[in-house]
Amino acid sequence: MFGCHSCAPIRKHFAVQLLHSMPEPFLNHLVNYGILVDKMRPQVHLIELPLDFFHNRVKGSFYVLFVLLTFCMTSTIHAQSVEPDSGLLGKADSLFRAERYADAIKEYENAPTSAEVLKKIGISYIKLWNMPAAIRSLRNARQRAPQDLEIEAHLAEALSWNKEFDEAIQLFKDVLSKGSTKTEIRFGYARVLAWAKDYDAAIDQYSQILSTDSTQFQSRMGLAQTISWKKQFHEAIEEYERAAKLTTDPKEKSQATSRLAQVLSWQGEFDTAIIRYKEAFQSNSKNTDALFGLGEICEWTGQYRLAKSYYEQILQIQPNHKAAKTKLLQLMWVQ
Repeated sequence: MFGCHSCAPIRKHFAVQLLHSMPEPFLNHLVNYGILVDKMRPQVHLIELPLDFFHNRVKGSFYVLFVLLTFCMTSTIHAQSVEPDSGLLGKADSLFRAERYADAIKEYENAPTSAEVLKKIGISYIKLWNMPAAIRSLRNARQRAPQDLEIEAHLAEALSWNKEFDEAIQLFKDVLSKGSTKTEIRFGYARVLAWAKDYDAAIDQYSQILSTDSTQFQSRMGLAQTISWKKQFHEAIEEYERAAKLTTDPKEKSQATSRLAQVLSWQGEFDTAIIRYKEAFQSNSKNTDALFGLGEICEWTGQYRLAKSYYEQILQIQPNHKAAKTKLLQLMWVQ
């Protein structure tokens, strides 16, 4: 009704007539809203009239309608200018759900910018293992939506993978203090505490998760690993045994068994460790950790040719395995 430029004089005249009826307390309140209206641009000149111009005017019965109409028109115009077009986002969201993250990022970058779009871009970069890009996007998302705990949690995750432990710990603490009960957030917090070598605090967080749900495989694995880093090997072995019994998934069982074998090797129990490593490899023939552990034990016991064969086997499964490549360079002298 009053949105076009040519209607500005009529709009201002109509506004002045309506504002004549407003009492000064309400005008003060409206001027406060005027700060918001000024940021949204439409209607700013309506608030620039001096307050004494309306002083001692008689309160009318229809100014409320005008104020609501003005505010709603302004809010609608503003919302239309910032809300992303769902049609433009449809393809990006479909690619995101299909885990085609690189393609999803390209589509999101062509869409109108919003906190939600920036969050999806950040998550996609985490999945693609580009933590600096993920952190940049999630920081921008957080500036737009500072109360969004999901954005804050994903930022904490990206920071932790980027070895920025102090900030990640603080963000995880903040999310949990605001009432988040998501297991994955407490798990991320426990994990980064362990990486930061605050082992007791990490153990406490893992234990809180397991006290609620003792069947949490990854939390049990995290607890076992943290205990092993404290060199409490016997307790760590027990936790790995519990983890292996929790799952019927061959890959998870293989992971738990190879970690258990690693702790046995740290204790010098090489024969038992070899048995458990081979057991892990039988459960999952692509478990390069098991092969690497076998290679290391062979090195430590002087079986260099056999060690070399294990490292070569790793590269057949995972050609870019850096540790195996390094080991083979060290064993170049072995024929």
